[in-house]
Amino acid sequence: MSVTEFDLVGVAATVASLTVARVRRAWSRADVAASTSTMPPDEASAGRAGEPGLWAAGIVALLCVNQILFTVYVLRVHHGDPGFVARSLPSGWFRMATHQPILDALARAFPHPTLLSVTVLRVQAFLELPFVVTVYLTVARWLGEVYPRLLRPAVRWCACLGYTTAFMLAEAYFWNRWTRDDLVVRAVSCVVTAAVLGPLLRRRSGPPRRGPATVAELAVFLVSAAALGGLVLVVYDTFLLYNLGRVSADAPVAAGCAVLLVLARAVAGRMGERADAATPPPAPGPHVRVLMSVTAAWVALFFPCALPIRYLFGFGTPWLGPALAGAVSVAALAAGVRAAGGEKVAAGLALAAAAGAVGLIAGTRVPGPYPEIRLLAGAVLGLAAATTVLSVLDRRTRAPRADRADR
Repeated sequence: MSVTEFDLVGVAATVASLTVARVRRAWSRADVAASTSTMPPDEASAGRAGEPGLWAAGIVALLCVNQILFTVYVLRVHHGDPGFVARSLPSGWFRMATHQPILDALARAFPHPTLLSVTVLRVQAFLELPFVVTVYLTVARWLGEVYPRLLRPAVRWCACLGYTTAFMLAEAYFWNRWTRDDLVVRAVSCVVTAAVLGPLLRRRSGPPRRGPATVAELAVFLVSAAALGGLVLVVYDTFLLYNLGRVSADAPVAAGCAVLLVLARAVAGRMGERADAATPPPAPGPHVRVLMSVTAAWVALFFPCALPIRYLFGFGTPWLGPALAGAVSVAALAAGVRAAGGEKVAAGLALAAAAGAVGLIAGTRVPGPYPEIRLLAGAVLGLAAATTVLSVLDRRTRAPRADRADR
């Protein structure tokens, strides 16, 4: 068995994650109260300007523009045939929208189409890193105090370097006449994302938001993450893989995920409005409190190594990806239990872990053209199953206490 470069990057990124992205603070009612304080007007404005979700949406818009201009380039310079680049990459890329009247008219009217050669792989190479980073930070933003921790210089640089190295190895794996340019572009993107975008988000993000503090809020977070994950898969399938011709087929999925995401965040906002600093929401039971801490720790610990571990499933040693993901999950479990004050819920966590494993396995059986669909479904179903089990355990432990109090 030979060790691949992807294996080395995955191990190095995992070690970096466990070193620089540790979570120590407790998820407590005091933290919830502190993070729900009202923002002054100037800080509120800064918070809107520093929202990673808005940056992610802007990057998606740029990717869409790049796809349109790439289509113009192919229509005018290569007579509608993307074979000049498609033959250098695996199947599933370059399903063109070359028979759309609007694009045909734009192609005929566009001056100097040869200048659009930069749209071939290079723009995508620059934008992919900030896109995945801002999407991940969007999820962390919903968890409250986790978000500013991921913007620390050591954490964001480890994440950007790990992601970029994985991207570069994938570029080299499919070596073609654009690869040298793409490697340089990805290196520049790494520096810009870590040294410019990261500090900008950190300065403009405002104080941490209140994260989920009840079972209902955790469920809304889970729905939000699932919907956002679905949108990310659509963006990859259409814009990052140069499949503009798949937009019509993917549009219903994108619309459904977008509606679900908007509704979930609206519900989360209403929940946050009802929980002010003076009257924080009722504290969850010990089992769910530990789960919230573990979830926060898991998101923080996976940030620097998420993409290198993902690439192991396609390019690395088959067993190494699950092993590293398991190691990070165990570390997140330990960190979450410590952060929650060492709650004695070992039996409940074991039961929840079993239920989560069943949900994870069930999710990985979901059919789909990309492994990310199965990984997303597995993560969502696993966390949902664990949340359900722990919530039931908390209710059962509260009932005897309530009976004794009545007596």
